[in-house]
Amino acid sequence: MITKEKIERICFEEILGLWESLPNSFPDFLTEVGELKKRQNEAEIEEIAGQWKVKAKAFPKKESEQLAWKQEMDGMLAEFFAKEQLLGIRSHMSEETFQAFQEETKRFVRKVRSFDPELTMENIWQALRNYFIYAVIADLQGQKQACKETVFCYSLLYPYTDNYIDEKRHTRQQKEAYNCLISNVLHDVPVTPKGSVEEKTCKLLHGLVDSYAGEKKKEIQNLLLWMLEAQNNSIRQQEHEPEQTNGGEQANGVRLEHEPEQANGAEVTREEILRISAYKGSLSVLIDYFFTIPELREEEVRFYMKFGFFLQLADDLQDRAEDQKNGFQTLMVFCKNHGGLEKGVNRLLHYVHTVFEEFTPVNDKLKYFMLEHCYSLVIGAAMTDSGDFSGKYLERLEQFFPVHMEYMQKQRKVPGKNEKQVQQFWDKYGELLLS
Repeated sequence: MITKEKIERICFEEILGLWESLPNSFPDFLTEVGELKKRQNEAEIEEIAGQWKVKAKAFPKKESEQLAWKQEMDGMLAEFFAKEQLLGIRSHMSEETFQAFQEETKRFVRKVRSFDPELTMENIWQALRNYFIYAVIADLQGQKQACKETVFCYSLLYPYTDNYIDEKRHTRQQKEAYNCLISNVLHDVPVTPKGSVEEKTCKLLHGLVDSYAGEKKKEIQNLLLWMLEAQNNSIRQQEHEPEQTNGGEQANGVRLEHEPEQANGAEVTREEILRISAYKGSLSVLIDYFFTIPELREEEVRFYMKFGFFLQLADDLQDRAEDQKNGFQTLMVFCKNHGGLEKGVNRLLHYVHTVFEEFTPVNDKLKYFMLEHCYSLVIGAAMTDSGDFSGKYLERLEQFFPVHMEYMQKQRKVPGKNEKQVQQFWDKYGELLLS
């Protein structure tokens, strides 16, 4: 059984030690995407987008005609995945694995809709992103794709827990009370949930924990309690003037053991942000790894925890504008405010490169596919809000991205999920797809 001491040692010594040891110079290991290839990728996107746009406008109002329309859409989607070169999914994934991934993803979304019919498409997508992390880990481990009850419950927890903690209208006391509820469930203490969010949170937690017995149940309870601590610590990143408590004990009884002393009104330091990010990010992915095999393996524990820290920072890079607007103090906001964002992006690329190069998964074929997409994730997130970087730096990054920066930014201006008509279309297609 993995111990908290080992978790702390990996987070605060190995992960942060590696992060601080890496250079912040522009990386020399990226693969350049030529001008012709960029234009081919853009043409491919335009072709499929045009086909889907035409098909969306032809959506039949009669239910008797909608099934045939859905089948045509399915055929277009299958043809796209069979021919596409931009993502390269089929070149790194067998037909059997790809079909299993599709079916298990559909199964996951069906279960989500059954669990909470009122959940928005945006929240469903948030749950899916978490499920995809597990699916990728399972593939790396050479395991069959399977939407297990444990994976379903853990992935769907995020739209409730993360969104509640990040919601600015909730006070610190409300957030602590919510976390206290979670802590009590994980300690097998009877609770009385209030409201829909608390009821669904408790149901998911019970569905996850009660899937195990004996030592394995204790192990998942421990991991989830440490994750709760990590989420509780991250509340400090949202407040410039956190409330003071006595002896490190919060009002809800959850002790924040990694919360350093902080003067009222002071910003969270870079070192504190790194510790919070390492603890939260690494635990999140470690739990996904827990679901894939019967017994955790030393080398794999370290890799997935390191990978979790990368995903946390990559997510912070993507959300830096919104986080700064809301007053959230993430590492990327800190770098931006202190003139070091370009160096932060460089180091993040060096970090993920080093982490993957040092690890050999069971399914080694998927390793470099994932690594290339991690590079694109970071570069794309940097180019999204280009005003944060110098023109010269962006020109260098653009050389290694599959499309031109101008094209990518143009696509962001196309009406998307917030347009009512588009939202209705995707909702209806989702219903047909999963029927």
